[in-house]
Amino acid sequence: MGSRKSSSSGRLVVGILGTLLIVIIALLSGQDLDEFLDEFLLEDTVNEETTVSGDWYDLYFTEPINEDNWDLHTGSAVEAALIDAINGAQQSIYGALFELNMESITQALIAAQRRGVDVKLVLDDRYAIEDEESTVEELDGVVEYRADDRSALMHHKFLVIDETRVWMGSMNFTHNGIYNNNNNAVLIRSTLLAGNYLAEFREMYDDGVFTQRDDSRESPNPQLNIDETLIETFFSPEDGDALEERLEELIRESGESVHMMAFVLTLDSLGNAMIDRHNAGVDVQAVFESRGSSQGQMEPMGCAGIPVKRDGNPNTFHHKVFVFDGEIVALGSFNFSASARDDNSENMIIVHNPEFAQAFIDEFNKRFNDPEAVIPDLSC
Repeated sequence: MGSRKSSSSGRLVVGILGTLLIVIIALLSGQDLDEFLDEFLLEDTVNEETTVSGDWYDLYFTEPINEDNWDLHTGSAVEAALIDAINGAQQSIYGALFELNMESITQALIAAQRRGVDVKLVLDDRYAIEDEESTVEELDGVVEYRADDRSALMHHKFLVIDETRVWMGSMNFTHNGIYNNNNNAVLIRSTLLAGNYLAEFREMYDDGVFTQRDDSRESPNPQLNIDETLIETFFSPEDGDALEERLEELIRESGESVHMMAFVLTLDSLGNAMIDRHNAGVDVQAVFESRGSSQGQMEPMGCAGIPVKRDGNPNTFHHKVFVFDGEIVALGSFNFSASARDDNSENMIIVHNPEFAQAFIDEFNKRFNDPEAVIPDLSC
C-alpha cells in the first residue's frame, strides 16, 4: 500500500505542475481557458485508452483513472463509442445489464426510445435496480425493463442493436466499469451473432427463463463465421458445463502459450489444465484480481512455477479473458467460477482471429508488467 500512496503523491505533484503549464499555454494562446481545458482533458483521457478496429469489430480496453469524483469521469473513448452505438440505432435496442448508473448512457437509451427506437432491457434486480446509485428509475414510464427477481446474478453486459450489431464484454455500464476498473468491450457487426444474443434476450425478457439448465430458445448460430473468423457462442447456465469443457479443451490443445486475465478463477479443471500445460513446456502466465485471489487457483498455479501476478489496480481488475497460442480469445461476462457456470446468466464468445488476439496479448502484457502488479507471496 505504501508504494501506491507514494505513486499517487508523485502523480499529484506532476498534475499540479502540468495544470499550471496548461493555464500558461492557454493564456499565451489567447484561447478561452475553460474551452482549452475541456479539449485538453478529453484528448488526454481518450489517448490513454486502447482502441482496436477491424472490418467487423471495434474493440476497447478501459484505462482506469481511479477517481471517486464522478465529475472527473469524462472523455472516455469507450463511453463515447457506446453512446454513439445507442444513438445510431434505427429500430431496436435489446439489452441485458447487470448494472446501470452512467447518466450519459441512461439518457442515450431514453432518447432512443423517444425517437421511436424499441428499447427493452433485462436488469439484475439487486445491482441494477435496487442499488442506491442506479439510474434505472429514470427509465420508468419511458423504457420497458424486466428484473430477474432471483438470488443468482443476471450478469450480462450486452446490447443487441437493430439486430445487426452486438455490444458485449466485461464492462458494466457504470462509472466504475468505465473509469476505475480494467475492462474490455467490443462492438461486433454480425446479424448471425446478433441472432444468438437476441435469442438469449428473448429467453429472459419474454419467457422469464434465467436459471433453467435447458434452453427455452437455443442459439440459432452457436458457431458462426465473420469474414473467415470463427466465433463460438456460449450462454450459461444452459451452456455452463459445455463452456467449462471447451475452455479446458483449448488450454490442453495449446502448444505455445496460454495467457489469462481473471477477476476470479475457482474452477479446478482450468487451473489443473494450465498447470499440466506449464509442465509440458507451454508458456502459461496469469494476472489475477488482487482481492480474493488467494482463494482459488492462483496459489496452486504459482506453486507449480507458473508466472502469476496480482493486478496493480487499486480498484477492480475485471477482465474474464483467455488467449490461446496468441490466436484464440475467450471473452465475455463469464467469471471462471461455479456460480457463473451453474447459476448466473452469463455469456462468452471464443474468437479465432490472430489480430483480434494480439490486442488482448498487448493488454495482458500491459497489466502483467504494470509496476504496481505484484508477485504474490505463496505458502507452497
